[in-house]
Amino acid sequence: MTTNINERKEMFLESYESRFACKKFDTTREVAREDMEFILDSAKLTPSSFGLEPWKFIAVNNKDLKNRIFDTAPRLAEAMKTADKVIIVLAKNSSELRYSSGYVNYMLKDVKEFSDSQIKAIKEGYRKFQERESSSVYDTMSIYHWSWRQSYLPLSAMIIAASQIGIATCPIEEYGEKQLERMLEDEGILNRNEYSVSALLAVGYADPAIIKEGKERKFRPDVVEWID
Repeated sequence: MTTNINERKEMFLESYESRFACKKFDTTREVAREDMEFILDSAKLTPSSFGLEPWKFIAVNNKDLKNRIFDTAPRLAEAMKTADKVIIVLAKNSSELRYSSGYVNYMLKDVKEFSDSQIKAIKEGYRKFQERESSSVYDTMSIYHWSWRQSYLPLSAMIIAASQIGIATCPIEEYGEKQLERMLEDEGILNRNEYSVSALLAVGYADPAIIKEGKERKFRPDVVEWID
């Protein structure tokens, strides 16, 4: 059992060691649907604050749409168009996440299947959290920023899951938000009353010419402090 755990530790850390923000993908290789489902499952299973899962993921296989999405990130567009697919990470908007919203009730009652007493206690704690973190429960920007921060948890999970099976990724924050969201809305993909785009994730196999070994990071004492 100990050996198995140690092997699992090594495999897990290897996913971090081999991961990098890929800027050139191998255009001759496609990512299989089952591998994309594995990556997306890692996002679906990511923990979230209060268990509300304030996110959604759009996996784009259509090449024309993929390229038009990357056109909203002009500095990176040429490089990212070599990626096989793109995942759009969406974050729930504030109106959907107020403690009294229908979405919160749906998550707690229909998805989590909590009892009425449990729902009441959780919603009361959530209300207090929103009042503490914001000027009021109607402080829309504070609530959305909380949702936006939450969405980076599954983004990270997808990056590592992809690395575990030898697939490269590149997370992208630099894009024309309004331009992208208008385009997605025109395509019938995005309802801007429910979600906003928080990030993009290019997915594919890395061009062998740019793969490098090793990882440059701060030394452990620079980032980790123990207090006994």
